[in-house]
Amino acid sequence: MPPRGVLRYIAVCVGSIFLLSLLAMLHRVHDREKVTKKSGKSTLREDALSDDLAVQSAFNVSDFDEDQEESLMTNQNVSLYDPFDETVTSEGLLVTKIPKQPPWTLNMTEVAMAKKGLRKYFNVVKRISLTKKDVQPGTIMHFDQSPENYVFSISPMLYDLLPERSPLQGMHHRKCAVIGNSGILLDSGCGNEIDKADFVFRCNFAPTKGYERDVGTKTNFTTFNGSILQYRFKYLATEKDRRKFLRFVQALGDAIFWMPVFTYHTNAIPARILTDFFWENRNKTNVKLAWLGNALKWINGYWRVKHQFKAYRLTSGVFMYTVAQAICDEIHLYGFYPFQEDEEGHPIPYHYYEPKEVNQTYSRVHKMDAENLVLRSLHTKGVLKLTTRKCDPQGSWDIDNYEKVAPFPYRIPPKIRTNL
Repeated sequence: MPPRGVLRYIAVCVGSIFLLSLLAMLHRVHDREKVTKKSGKSTLREDALSDDLAVQSAFNVSDFDEDQEESLMTNQNVSLYDPFDETVTSEGLLVTKIPKQPPWTLNMTEVAMAKKGLRKYFNVVKRISLTKKDVQPGTIMHFDQSPENYVFSISPMLYDLLPERSPLQGMHHRKCAVIGNSGILLDSGCGNEIDKADFVFRCNFAPTKGYERDVGTKTNFTTFNGSILQYRFKYLATEKDRRKFLRFVQALGDAIFWMPVFTYHTNAIPARILTDFFWENRNKTNVKLAWLGNALKWINGYWRVKHQFKAYRLTSGVFMYTVAQAICDEIHLYGFYPFQEDEEGHPIPYHYYEPKEVNQTYSRVHKMDAENLVLRSLHTKGVLKLTTRKCDPQGSWDIDNYEKVAPFPYRIPPKIRTNL
């Protein structure tokens, strides 16, 4: 017969295992109840994963993949054309149906509150670019989302290319359009409405030639992701690629050319190449260069605190909406659509300028489904207009009905005030 001490030890171990199992079971029940409450349903039905629904992962509609090895092939066979609904599975995955575009009315009260919230958190206009006041030749920069051992030295050429002050300093616009690159723009007829905006943001050097009817022609601000230099312009390694890139840049006129240089260390090589190129061609282009410094933590922090949205990497489109929010009153978003099919179930290409047969991919570092939910919420409040259908050929902007009495806010006519 074993000694009493051994028996006591065995009893304690068995009891501990039982308690741990009980705690784990209670924790799972608690998590299931939290998920159930979040979905607005009393139970999690297994039919939430029926063929009508599809887990909407982060289709990147407004950004180029920097990490091609992280790209995944999306499911080409899912059905996605029912009115918007959502639930949450026990694994915590967002499940959605394709949303119908809800009615929209500009709400200047909500716009004012959104602007105030952004200003309280950080100064977008000031942080949109490094300036000569922020650094000196030889200043060592780090990258926001890379290990500390990755560094970048500000060269004399780069310093000379930096603006004296923010290119957005003193700007205010009544009507702004932010253009994503989703294939939903094809056959939208939104070009006229876009060109009626006072200021147009475009993402990642997207082409307009040949697509003017759907995306317009005006460009006042464009982002330039480092991966574009590699995949579209072969790092400017040949004279042909350099001439091609120069033509694209010259076509922008005096638009702002914005590069998120100090976000990831993978941007170091493109930044050096672009520095050499713009220094070499400094008398041949009129673009206003903007080089994002270490501002990613402020932008990510704003979205995390104000919109309860957290992602490892925000898309270029959300970056641009954040900038537009600081300097614009009425903001329309086009081409922000993280689905493979339109509302009627017709397949659409990943980017509007790519053939439909090009396989759609997404980067797991983005959360396009969650971004889309936040943007739709802001659309419902009247803070922004999320356009996912054909546009009015005449080009409709609600703010034209408002009487401007100051840069902000506006006096709201009685016929409009009743709708707010």
